[in-house]
Amino acid sequence: MRVLIVEDESRLARNIAQVLKESANFAVDVCTEGVDGLHMAKTNSYDLIVLDLMLPGMDGLDILSKLRSVGKSVQKYIFDRFYRIRRARGEVSTGSGLGLALAQEIAQKHHGSITVQSDSKSGTDFVVTLAQL
Repeated sequence: MRVLIVEDESRLARNIAQVLKESANFAVDVCTEGVDGLHMAKTNSYDLIVLDLMLPGMDGLDILSKLRSVGKSVQKYIFDRFYRIRRARGEVSTGSGLGLALAQEIAQKHHGSITVQSDSKSGTDFVVTLAQL
């Protein structure tokens, strides 16, 4: 298993990496800045990414949002049952493909909606609107 640790506290990052290497024999990469972490995550294939929230350059939530951005060609299908996004490397995302379909159905039953706005620069935002009762 290959792991990326994005943590600006170098001692903590070293300790986490050491535990993963020694106890589970994982291949571990470490970086200490958000922008570097995003670059490494986009250019390599990782099974797990450990993200600190408060990082120099870009915080962990921004990194996560940018990694999870959804292309325009996919947005029209994202709420379909059993639809799963195929990533650039040909990998199919894990999961059943039901989460967003069920969330949309629940929102509609409450006279609301869910929309998605996404681009590779700002990441993905889901907007849930519900009617006032």
